[in-house]
Amino acid sequence: MKLARAVHAAMIVAIWLSFAGSAGAQPTFSKTANPATGAAPLTVVYTYKFDNTTGTQALSSVDKPTDDKCSPVTFSGGDTNNNQVLDVGEIWTWTCTTTINATTVNTAQTSAQYTTCSGSTCSVHYLDFITAKATVTLQQLAVSIAGSRSACKNDVVTLTAVATGGNPPYTFSWTTGATSQAITADTSVPGTFTYGVTAKDSAGHTASATMTLSVALVCRTVVIPTKITPDLPLETTIEWGCGWSFAGRCLSPTITRICVGGQCFDNPTSPMPNVCPRCDLAVGTGAGAIIGFAVGAFLLRRRRGPPNSPDRP
Repeated sequence: MKLARAVHAAMIVAIWLSFAGSAGAQPTFSKTANPATGAAPLTVVYTYKFDNTTGTQALSSVDKPTDDKCSPVTFSGGDTNNNQVLDVGEIWTWTCTTTINATTVNTAQTSAQYTTCSGSTCSVHYLDFITAKATVTLQQLAVSIAGSRSACKNDVVTLTAVATGGNPPYTFSWTTGATSQAITADTSVPGTFTYGVTAKDSAGHTASATMTLSVALVCRTVVIPTKITPDLPLETTIEWGCGWSFAGRCLSPTITRICVGGQCFDNPTSPMPNVCPRCDLAVGTGAGAIIGFAVGAFLLRRRRGPPNSPDRP
């Protein structure tokens, strides 16, 4: 019996090889992974398809695939007439979901059978070891250092280790002795300094990175002036007041404020406006600025004249 089964198994393999390699299109069994790449932990959905759309024989029995890295494998559909036969033109589909933490190559297998008849004699053909493989590639562990590469003396500079790929979670070890993900660089002394970090994932893989920080003793700030064009035409507003009055009459009108294009400038006030309008000139307080302002006001007044003056245009 065992010998017969062994011979029968050999015939099965031979039949499948002959079936798959014969002329014309034949059924195909395939397996795909989605996604096929990424960072751990990666959730992957495997899809298994037995495609008989271009076959010539209905498969009277198809076993649910088995997977050496994923279970359970669940039938998704494809038996359009629900007759439990993989008819010509049908595609049967199964799926399986798992979490991958390392690059994985896994194998799925299934078996099937079909029947042929000649006259009153029928033969059942068994197809075993129908195999398909899929590969999921995970990104290798890598680490980089984020943060400023230049600074001024006593600036606050934060350096952060950024790990990707591998198998999270990660641990970090800096050349400064720190074990946190982020550190504060020492900028108390000017010079050029090298910082390094090593990242380790949960699988024990490691990756390292270094960077150089330049600390300047003195930093120069570049100021770029912004050219502003005033709105034209410019509007000039002159406010008049009384610099010296007697017996209720203003004997000396004077300019108290000038506004040009929205920018206003006040005329310095007198410490004794009703007695000595320009006593500040005598004591020299702000003399230069006030004399300049007064001369300009005087010339402008001569040109325009005070309010209600017959000389004012």
